[in-house]
Amino acid sequence: MKQIEVVAAIIHDEEGRVFATQRGYGEWKDYWEFPGGKIESGESPEEALQREILEELNTQIVIEHLIDTVEWDYPAFHLTMHCYWCRVKSGHLELKEHEAAKWLQQEELESVDWLPADHVLISKLLKGSCKMDDKKDPMGRAVADYFNHKKTSRLRVFSPMFEEDEIPLTTLFRSYEDMPEIERIALDMSEDRVLDVGAAAGCHSLVLQERGLDVTAIDISPLSVDIMRQRGIRKVLEQDFFTVTEEYDTILMLMNGIGIVGTLDRMPAFFRLLDKILAPGGQVLCDSSDIGYVFEDDMPDMAYYGEQHFQMQYKDTIGEPFPWLYIDADLLKKVAAENGYHAEIVAEGPHYDYLARITRSI
Repeated sequence: MKQIEVVAAIIHDEEGRVFATQRGYGEWKDYWEFPGGKIESGESPEEALQREILEELNTQIVIEHLIDTVEWDYPAFHLTMHCYWCRVKSGHLELKEHEAAKWLQQEELESVDWLPADHVLISKLLKGSCKMDDKKDPMGRAVADYFNHKKTSRLRVFSPMFEEDEIPLTTLFRSYEDMPEIERIALDMSEDRVLDVGAAAGCHSLVLQERGLDVTAIDISPLSVDIMRQRGIRKVLEQDFFTVTEEYDTILMLMNGIGIVGTLDRMPAFFRLLDKILAPGGQVLCDSSDIGYVFEDDMPDMAYYGEQHFQMQYKDTIGEPFPWLYIDADLLKKVAAENGYHAEIVAEGPHYDYLARITRSI
């Protein structure tokens, strides 16, 4: 049987909707699908997806992570479809090949007739399980190895802008006494219902749980989530921050945690999410760093020097590339004010790092 390998983009927005397109040609005309197409010779799946979405929708996307690889037998061929969780970077999703499109809320996913292979993915979307493939989870593998064996190989970090680095796994298992002052201050300021974002091995959640706070830890790493449960954290979710719907009094984003926003152009979406999930009188406690010092007088030719890209590797497990935002304190204050919030710098560290408290403007 003929083999065809394709990629598909599950494009989501800050309201939790996904973008569906209606096919306008061929045997499956009028059926709905996720946009994408064939991988050409010499392309990686990610390169193919970027190209296809630009060609089909005149839009640039950010690929966040692989959700699943669907295998499906059509009458004339076997399809392998790599499905990626994505968001719009620039453009307006202009239809150049499809006859129609619509944004669908989770409860609307079964309201259209999907192509058979695409429908396989709907059960995952309905369960909210658009999560990282554990075969591409280097952070989780490293966390699990350290927890189970108390020793690991190197968790390597690559970036086109910097030399290879590594993350010491001991930092993810620190006690309160061993944490840097900025993190201790943040934990001491945490109140009531707490969301620990990108919790990794859960060191911050454990401290707050022991103090009697109602803390929920989230991470997109399935292996890290499993380890946090084994460590005794009572509320742990495998979840992307931008899909959170519950309200919290404190949203904790530590270890350069606001970096998950990814890019400056996504900051408005971050604040619109806070409109929904930050309880009245609530606070975001986040840290970041001004990395301008790294470049000294030789600033890179880019829109903002704090917008970086990284990729992790642990042993033979290589993660997907991901964007990461280092935002300087003055710019954070400015962007917060533009979006109806107030950012106050409550502590500064020794390495151009700082802790900010974000609240709604009065």
